[in-house]
Amino acid sequence: MKSTIIGLCAALSLAACGTSTPTSKPNETPPIKTSALSSNSWSLVSAHDANHKPINDLQATIKGTEALVLNFDQSLSLLSVANACNVMSAATTLQNDILRISKMTTTLMACDPKLMERDRAVGEYLQGDVQVSLDSEQTLTLKTAQGAQLSFKGTPTPETLYGQSTRLFLEVAAQTKPCTGVAPMTCLYVRPIEFNEQGIQIHVGEWANFYDSIEGYTHKAGTSSVLRVNRYERPLPIPADASSYMYQLDLIVSQSIK
Repeated sequence: MKSTIIGLCAALSLAACGTSTPTSKPNETPPIKTSALSSNSWSLVSAHDANHKPINDLQATIKGTEALVLNFDQSLSLLSVANACNVMSAATTLQNDILRISKMTTTLMACDPKLMERDRAVGEYLQGDVQVSLDSEQTLTLKTAQGAQLSFKGTPTPETLYGQSTRLFLEVAAQTKPCTGVAPMTCLYVRPIEFNEQGIQIHVGEWANFYDSIEGYTHKAGTSSVLRVNRYERPLPIPADASSYMYQLDLIVSQSIK
């Protein structure tokens, strides 16, 4: 009898040891990594409401405008929206697979009616608690409080590809200029602007041809703009016909029609 009790105790002890290591629950969703969201820009691929009908205001093709794009900061505390009518952003927090999005803040420009409808739809669907999932193919899926499902494709941000940027302000003239790079071409005509910490303009440079492109910026003839631009150094080796820098639009500060 004594040996039986000892054997039973040993078996119970082994069972306790075998269950001491925590295991994941079968239906438990792994937490979303902050870096996975912030290291990519997310372009809208599809948008469907709770009845599986397309949300055309979000995904309609608008001439001269690319698909809606979401960007997250490194701490995942701010969501910004590109390719809408206005500059839009919202404070965010992520807990496990739930992204809580506060009410969007936005500038108040008037645009093409379709773009303004896109703004309205962004404010409607990207708000409140949103369920987030991310697959191995870099597809981000957001399930909104209204039951809508939005799918986005990720591409690495310039920071991911090139590292930290230098911020510049450029004034872009209303009209482009003919110029010659590797071959005859058309250049933006720009001059650098400097502002102090209070946002007061303290220096304006000389006008010059700008031989590069600015990612995210589409020039409209007859419209002058002041742009906030991020400049990145391209990694070596640099192609013979390429600039040492890559430029990305961060913000359209102001625009005027000439």
